[in-house]
Amino acid sequence: MRMARRLGPPPGRYMISKLREEAADNARRRAGLRQMLERGSSLRREDHAWLEAYHADLALAEAMMKSSDAEDRAA
Repeated sequence: MRMARRLGPPPGRYMISKLREEAADNARRRAGLRQMLERGSSLRREDHAWLEAYHADLALAEAMMKSSDAEDRAA
């Protein structure tokens, strides 16, 4: 009950499918931007900002997972 209150209800099938679609779109965009950078192309301001936000979100998610793992080991 405490976990449900803290995290909310689990996503349904529709929401999971939408999250997967968004994740696939993001992976394709990231791969395209990486290819552009490897070819020496400059990124548009919007693409650069998107990539920075992506990496910030990734760092936050990794930190949360690391924190959760540490809590699990301590329990």
